[in-house]
Amino acid sequence: MKIRINLFFISSIIITLAVLFSTLIFLAQIRAEALQRAAVEQERAIRTFWQLLLDKGGDVRVVDGRMMAGGYLINGNHELPDKVRDIFGGTATIFMGDTRIATNVLKGDASRAVGTRLTGPAYDAIFGENRSYRGEAPIFGIPYFTAYDPIRNGNGKTIGALYVGIKKDQFLAGYSRLKTRIIVGTAVLEVLLVLLAWGLLRERVRADTQIREIAKRIRLITDSVPVGIAYVDTQMCYLFANRRYEKLFEIADGESLVGRPVGAVVGDAFFASREEHIRRALAGNEVVFIHTLTRSDGDELVLQTAYIPHVEETGTVVGYFIQHYDITDLTMAQEALRTSEEQYRTLFNTTGTAMFVSEEDTTVSLVNEEFSKLSGYRREEIEGRLSWTIFVTPESRERMLGYHRDRRIDPASAPYKYECETISRDGSLHNILAHVSLIPGTNRSVISFLDITGHKQMEANLQSQLTFLQTLIDTIPSPIFYKDRDGRYTGCNLAFENYIGLARDEVVGKTVYDMAPTELADRYREMDEDLFGNPGVQIYDASVVYADGNRHEVTFNKATFANEDGQVEGLVGVILDVSEQKRAAQLLAGEKLALEMIVQEAPLADVLELLCRNVESHSPGALCSVMLLDASSRRLRHVVAPSLPEEYAKSVNGTRIGPAAGSCGTAAFTNRPVVTGDIATDPLWEKCRTLPLSYGLRASWSMPIRSTKGASIGTIAVYFPAPHEPDPAELHLLERAAHLASIVIERSRGEEALRESEERFHQIFVQNGDAILLVRMDDFDLIDANPAALELFGYDRAEMLALKPYQLIFKEDFDALVVAIPRSNPAEVFQLDSAHGTRRDGAPIIISIRCKILRLREEYVIYCSIRDITDKVRLEEEVRDTHAKLIHTNKMTSLGMLASSVAHEINNPNNCISVNAAMMADVWHDAEPFLERVRAEQGDFLLRGIPFSKMREFAPRLLNGIAEGSRRITSIVHNMRDFVRKDKSGLQGEIDVNRLIQTAATILWHHIHMHTNNFQLELEETLPKARGNAQQIEQVIINLVVNALQSLPDKEAGVSVSTSHDNEAGTIIITIKDEGKGMDKTVMARLKDPFFTTKQAEGGTGLGLYISDSILKEHKGVLEYDSSPGRGTTATVTLPMADGSAIVAPSC
Repeated sequence: MKIRINLFFISSIIITLAVLFSTLIFLAQIRAEALQRAAVEQERAIRTFWQLLLDKGGDVRVVDGRMMAGGYLINGNHELPDKVRDIFGGTATIFMGDTRIATNVLKGDASRAVGTRLTGPAYDAIFGENRSYRGEAPIFGIPYFTAYDPIRNGNGKTIGALYVGIKKDQFLAGYSRLKTRIIVGTAVLEVLLVLLAWGLLRERVRADTQIREIAKRIRLITDSVPVGIAYVDTQMCYLFANRRYEKLFEIADGESLVGRPVGAVVGDAFFASREEHIRRALAGNEVVFIHTLTRSDGDELVLQTAYIPHVEETGTVVGYFIQHYDITDLTMAQEALRTSEEQYRTLFNTTGTAMFVSEEDTTVSLVNEEFSKLSGYRREEIEGRLSWTIFVTPESRERMLGYHRDRRIDPASAPYKYECETISRDGSLHNILAHVSLIPGTNRSVISFLDITGHKQMEANLQSQLTFLQTLIDTIPSPIFYKDRDGRYTGCNLAFENYIGLARDEVVGKTVYDMAPTELADRYREMDEDLFGNPGVQIYDASVVYADGNRHEVTFNKATFANEDGQVEGLVGVILDVSEQKRAAQLLAGEKLALEMIVQEAPLADVLELLCRNVESHSPGALCSVMLLDASSRRLRHVVAPSLPEEYAKSVNGTRIGPAAGSCGTAAFTNRPVVTGDIATDPLWEKCRTLPLSYGLRASWSMPIRSTKGASIGTIAVYFPAPHEPDPAELHLLERAAHLASIVIERSRGEEALRESEERFHQIFVQNGDAILLVRMDDFDLIDANPAALELFGYDRAEMLALKPYQLIFKEDFDALVVAIPRSNPAEVFQLDSAHGTRRDGAPIIISIRCKILRLREEYVIYCSIRDITDKVRLEEEVRDTHAKLIHTNKMTSLGMLASSVAHEINNPNNCISVNAAMMADVWHDAEPFLERVRAEQGDFLLRGIPFSKMREFAPRLLNGIAEGSRRITSIVHNMRDFVRKDKSGLQGEIDVNRLIQTAATILWHHIHMHTNNFQLELEETLPKARGNAQQIEQVIINLVVNALQSLPDKEAGVSVSTSHDNEAGTIIITIKDEGKGMDKTVMARLKDPFFTTKQAEGGTGLGLYISDSILKEHKGVLEYDSSPGRGTTATVTLPMADGSAIVAPSC
């Protein structure tokens, strides 16, 4: 009792500590969750605060000491902090720098804390580390849960901060209240648990007392039973044993087993032999077994022992009960009985059939193993429990019950052997052969069941296979029969019955001699014996008469069959009717010959005659003819009629078609087959039947011959000398002949049309004035060329056809032509308006090509029509050249008039500039001393922002520059007037070449400075005068200088113009040299051609050098060039001296 009380107090302390520890953990978890929720709430609040701020304007900046969000002023504006408070509660602030400018944080006097500053860890994070801050922070000494984010301007600089927060004690107020409630509740629960434990302890003491009383009573009961009982714990120690158990193991009176190990009581050997049973019992299994126990006096007891596990509600084994029954006497009696029964049952089970004993009330009292297998029930489930009636089907049950009753009245009145059907436990059915007999002197029956299900199933399968095979061969359309070794028919199919004209029952068991003439039977018997003598397969042809009286060509296919020993037992034969195959083969051979004649382009009449004779050969008595329809006259005319009376064929030739114009006229008119079985009675022949009847023609069938479009183009007909209706085979024969005739006729007509078309095409091709080439589309080989093409390119036909098109036409132009080939619409025309070709002699020609894709026989070709447009193109170029010269002349005239007008207009203001410049020079000269005295007295002063001391140096130069510029304008105006003034001196005037060059340089002054920084004049001082027209020579010099300037790659490259003379030759030499790109030989060769230019993109006309060369030729001068790529160009002009002889220009 004391121990229980101590345990009670220890347990109470442990429970108290456990509850206290759980409470503290629970409170800590709640506090952690509250802090986490505070962080989440502040994060949501700061994001919402940012969203509200950015909605006012995304560009947050400080302007003139005020913070702006877009156009929204933040300083002193508490709208956004108050809105955050309304949404989330708590406080919110916007800082500019570290100063609050908009807030709902209140100071001690309840006013907003505007102007106060941010301090502490939040300040360090925002302005020291340029990062956000989350956590606790004191505000005016009060701890808050806070969230701070830096506010950055567009340059990434931190200009303030955004804050949201809530007082820590305000947020944790709910947690504090919950903590108090939990602590109070825990204390109350602890008191209740202690009170409950004390009450339970009192009940336990009372229950222990009652248990001891019950244990005494149980001891008395267990000691009075004749069974040894013990209880053992899981440590193999006894906790209880009754007196009978103690006696079994020879325990002295008064000696207790409680607490003693089992092995020490029963002996180690006995305990070891039962160790496996004990383990199973401790695993929760009840174990029953029989064994022997040898006592100290040598007696052996046979014990039936049970180990019964003691399992708690939790499933845990806490011990086990041991029960020992002494069955020594019972075991000896049972052993004797078992030996006897074993002998009897061995005999009963080895009969090989299912056997059972039936009582008079149909109860089964004994069964053998075979019956258990057959029924699916165990012997224990059947014997003495079940009636044999449950093992048979309802259909068999009533009959067998009748036998059962009758046998007990009169054993001879019921059959001792019969068939029945049983049903096993799994529902499967069995066919049974039952044998029944009464046990003498009793009403009990011994019944054996022999399972014949497999035998029955084999019989059913065999019959099913025979039925299937008979059905199968009955569906075969060819006659099939089979005979035994003696030649007697053992079976046949329906087709054989129809062939022989006898039912199967009339055939089976008969020989050929019973059903065929002796001569034919001998033939059949001879072939059968030959097959039996040479087992295998036998095939031969024969002509037989079917039961319907018609003769058929057949093929016999026969083969022997053998038994299991390999001995020939009989034969199987199949009769194949090959009449239609042979007929079709003959017909096909005739049609094949006709097709071969078509391919060999035999005459139409010969092919059609062959078709007619083919029809006649396959339709005995038929007279065949073919007539063609003349579409214009609507009349039929005979082509062939090989077997018709000649006079009749002539008489009907030219028959007009109509709805009642005999067989042929009506068939051609209606475009449908017409069958007249008897001309004498058919209304279609009413107006014309006399003629055919007079020639002995009584039946006529006509089939229209149709074109591929379905129109009637003729007829094929057969006549018969007697009334005759066609069978399907004859109509089919005529249809085939009509179809083949259609092919023959249309091919013949098509070939004729093709020959005419080819002849027309050939005439057009040969006589066409344009060159025509036919090019194969697959490989671009030339197929043909007309005479005009041969003449155009200068080849003969064989040479031309050996070439490829791109050997006649420039490859680039041919490629362009190939690209132009239409892909989607082959009938579309494609062309090249202008292409370059080459004649055989190498002469270039300009051609236009127009093409179209044609299909000639079995391939596609390109039809190319080519026209020589060389003269046309050259004429067009000459027209364009002349037109360009006219335009240029007109432009030059207009330019001259414009230059004259410009010179006049510029001259007047220039005179004003010149006069004013001179006057201003005088004014400055007079004012300068006065201004100098002012500077000396008052100091330096500004004129137009320039000190006077500097202006004294600048002003004279500025005025001189104005005067020089005016003089230059006057010089340019005079030169322009001279340039455009019509020169009336002709080509015999004296020319100062140096002066012309200087004038040209003056006119081109702007052009020169735009292109180069290095322009030089090297003029000979004593240069004689040249003879010619000054204006024209000046134009030549200007053209050559402009060309030189335009060839320069950059402004660092230079141009030089020099003059010299040759007294001996009497010439003046002008040399214009540039450091430009230079020219190759190709350009040099065409340099003086009209309209040839390398500067078309810059507006060049190609006339400058052509005109210059023309002018110099008129002056009996020479223009020569020396150039190569990368070395620049030198142009040399040679003119005659005024007092010298003319030079001779080199011949062109």
